[in-house]
Amino acid sequence: MKALKLFLILLIVILGTKYSNAQKQTIYVNSESTVTKAYDLYITTDLALCDTVKMNYLLNHGIFQVGNTDFCPPNQSCPSSYRWDFEGEYIALFTFQVTIQKTNVVAINQKNSKGEYFQTVHVGDFVVPPYNELNFIVLWENPPKPTVYNLTGSGAYCQGTGGKSILLSNSETGASYQLKDASNANVGSAKTGITGSTLEWTGISAGSYTCVATNAGGSITMNGTVVITETIFNVNLGADRAICQGSTTILDAGVIGATYLWGPDGQTTQTIEIGSADTYSVSVAKDDCFASDEVVITVNPLPTVNAGADASVCQGGQVTLTASYTNGTLSWDNGVVDGVPFTPSETKTYTATVNGSCGVIADQVVVVVNPLPTVNAGADASVCQGGQVTLTASYTNGTLSWDNGVVDGVPFTPSETKTYTATVNGSCGVIADQVVVVVNPLPTVNITQTSGNGNATLDAGTGFSEYLWSTTAITQTIVVSASGTYSVTVTDNHGCKNSDSEQVTVTGVEDIENGKITIYPNPVISLCTIELEKNGTVEIFNLIGNLLYKGYSQQKHSIDMSGFSPGTYIIKTTQDKTQSRTFKIVKQ
Repeated sequence: MKALKLFLILLIVILGTKYSNAQKQTIYVNSESTVTKAYDLYITTDLALCDTVKMNYLLNHGIFQVGNTDFCPPNQSCPSSYRWDFEGEYIALFTFQVTIQKTNVVAINQKNSKGEYFQTVHVGDFVVPPYNELNFIVLWENPPKPTVYNLTGSGAYCQGTGGKSILLSNSETGASYQLKDASNANVGSAKTGITGSTLEWTGISAGSYTCVATNAGGSITMNGTVVITETIFNVNLGADRAICQGSTTILDAGVIGATYLWGPDGQTTQTIEIGSADTYSVSVAKDDCFASDEVVITVNPLPTVNAGADASVCQGGQVTLTASYTNGTLSWDNGVVDGVPFTPSETKTYTATVNGSCGVIADQVVVVVNPLPTVNAGADASVCQGGQVTLTASYTNGTLSWDNGVVDGVPFTPSETKTYTATVNGSCGVIADQVVVVVNPLPTVNITQTSGNGNATLDAGTGFSEYLWSTTAITQTIVVSASGTYSVTVTDNHGCKNSDSEQVTVTGVEDIENGKITIYPNPVISLCTIELEKNGTVEIFNLIGNLLYKGYSQQKHSIDMSGFSPGTYIIKTTQDKTQSRTFKIVKQ
């Protein structure tokens, strides 16, 4: 048998057998399929020569039916049998191999396409070339798809009732019908069609739905998209609650687009605004769904507070703040505890606050802290007998008065040493302070006079802190050489002063010690004469040491002092360049 096949193959090859004039072959394909496979076509001739036309087409997977096919070589009888094999494996050594060349290839897997497609195949031995060419024709046709019917059932259903039904108006035998959601996912199992019968899907939840029908001719979407909504029906007015006096609250049935009936006043809106205490109810209807609820509203009063009247207290004293209040919790600022005494340090405003469920309210009270009176009579004072003194006290927070007839700030003459009291009388008490005024007696002064050698020595006495003569001398004693009345004012250690005067009659000034010197007149009006025992110099100074005059004296010397201002001057004489003497002279 193998030998016979080999002979025939070699014979065909040698003769150059050529297949031609291939006839039409009709194949029905489900063009909606997405799976592609390879198929092989076997042709068996009357010569029992098994020639394989291996068509490695990647076709859309479907049901292949072979119609009238005339696939005959010249002078050969037609095939006695033929078949399709799916993805077969062919390893027969002497089988003619048919290889499809990629010339003039068209898209044979186009949906709903029909036409003639020409391919060129080579038939030959895999051992002995050349290949022989064969042309054949393939006609593609699609069977009809299912008829399009209407899908209905859009609407809403009440929450908890299990969903809604979807209805297809008709169906066909041989087709299956699959309900799909908005994501194109299958909803349940496909339903089998029966010509003239409607199909119904029940218990369908909220969403958007279409229906796809499928038969041998392919798939098609039915007419209409069904949209189902779920009516979520929840009427809840909330828990019973309270509102504050003077305020309102909104009650909301919570369902949009429904019908409403409120009690007790019969309103028909979704929301109502209420401000009084009562039991409120609402009945709601929508999409054949019904629900109701009620709530109790109470009204709470507003808080009140009265901090009390303003108060005053003396520094260091205590005060008690007590507020009257309602409908809340009371608190004071600044650490005050209601009804408990405390000691304020300064004048301050205190706030009483009541915090209640219906708000916060406050009231204030002013506590004035009055300071204690103060007084300072001043430092002790001393005054000379017959002198005046002024007492001035510093004080606060009251009225000042002095004893012993003293008027604050007005000078008076005390007659003796005495203690004076300044008193301040205020709203927070009386306070006093004292001052001692010492009256010092005047000093006693008595000038004594000693005359001789043309001079007079005047002595005011000892025990004084200061001396002031009419000659402006400030020493206890003075020596005068001119006649006249001389006075002195003395000051004691207390600052008290007293005076005395003395009449003096002299003709000149004479000094016999260390040489005789005579100066006259003294006091002098214009011309002063100086007589020296020896030749020497004469100088005149004022009391602050300024040299006003200097001259050389030849025993008797005259100086014109008419141009000198009235006052006391110092005359200094020098004899033999070593003997110096000073004298005072008064210029009138």
